[in-house]
Amino acid sequence: MKVITFSYINGELPHGATAVFDCRALPDIDTRRPAAQAILRRALDHAGAGAVVAFGCGFGQQRSVEMARTFLRQLGGRYPVDVEHRALRRRESYEQGEVP
Repeated sequence: MKVITFSYINGELPHGATAVFDCRALPDIDTRRPAAQAILRRALDHAGAGAVVAFGCGFGQQRSVEMARTFLRQLGGRYPVDVEHRALRRRESYEQGEVP
């Protein structure tokens, strides 16, 4: 499984993603808010081996990254996951059973 965070402003839309979630309308990075929880529930519905789940926000550095981190915690290490933070130019990898 792969998780991508990206910036809409930089035009980094991930091609080939099985699910893309727009986090620009979230009022802040508090993932406990109902709007964030709704996005996370939908993202979990798309989780699985071979899935590519993407979270985007304006600059790809705050809301999308926090949503991806929360999503990974909610997955609880069920799948091996590669994470690509495009705007941060950083990659992470988690084995099955690992929780960030």
